[in-house]
Amino acid sequence: MKNFLRTSSAYSILLFLLLTTPIFANNFGDISSLLLISNPSDSDRNLYSKKPEYFSTPLIYKQTMNGIFHGAIASLRAEIGFNYFSADNFTLNSNAYVKSLKWEGIYHPNYPKDNEEKGFNLIIFDNAPADDNTSWIHPGNIVYSNYFDGYAGETLESTSGGISLYSYQVDLPEELLLFGRQTYWFSVQFSTSSSVWMVNMTTDPVIPPVALQTTADILDGSVGSWSTNKLVKDMGFEIHGNYPAENVYLIPEQNSKTGYVKQNITYDLEVCNCSALTNSFNLNYNSNK
Repeated sequence: MKNFLRTSSAYSILLFLLLTTPIFANNFGDISSLLLISNPSDSDRNLYSKKPEYFSTPLIYKQTMNGIFHGAIASLRAEIGFNYFSADNFTLNSNAYVKSLKWEGIYHPNYPKDNEEKGFNLIIFDNAPADDNTSWIHPGNIVYSNYFDGYAGETLESTSGGISLYSYQVDLPEELLLFGRQTYWFSVQFSTSSSVWMVNMTTDPVIPPVALQTTADILDGSVGSWSTNKLVKDMGFEIHGNYPAENVYLIPEQNSKTGYVKQNITYDLEVCNCSALTNSFNLNYNSNK
């Protein structure tokens, strides 16, 4: 009887410890098993600041982000005079309602964060074929545009060689319907004062063409050429959302309501002019990783 009591007591203590010990992210970076700790210390608040509802929204598209700096290209509108849009193409396998988007970025070491940044312009374009200004497919009409005030949940992911990498995420006020097997372009532009913000790249194989840049003031209706980035890489980002119950691959014909159009696009990477967009500093900040 005494052995039974001793065994039962030990089992009870072990069970208590298992149920009350926080489970942290595993070695593969999976945060789905992370338990939120109530009242974390000030030093831990960044670790637990990510919204759990964001991660519960299914991932429907990704160009890998792993919290590591892989080189970055400018995508900002600064009061000190810089204006750059960076954009990257993507295609969903089927129709989907987009709810959340996530990306990563850095502040250029020579133009660091000044805490006077304003907010992000998030833009989804449809696709345009090569034309007189740009020799490859590029962003076309704006399908979705919204301004998100503030820092979009800016969270420090890593610091290496004096470069601090941050992750960002936004939830759209209303779900956005995008059509499957249709090429779109994702772009985020940070509105800043004196800092220069740059979007982080991915190590995934390039989905041609590489991420593009333009100095045209897109939001004011300007049209200009789109140049390939000097890093010859794609941007890292994720799209979260849901698939409709009844899913078809129909793409609307061009009309006044949608602006979408069926297109057969061809392009030739050999004609890419890979000259970098430059100003008073290199806007393609490289990494050896």
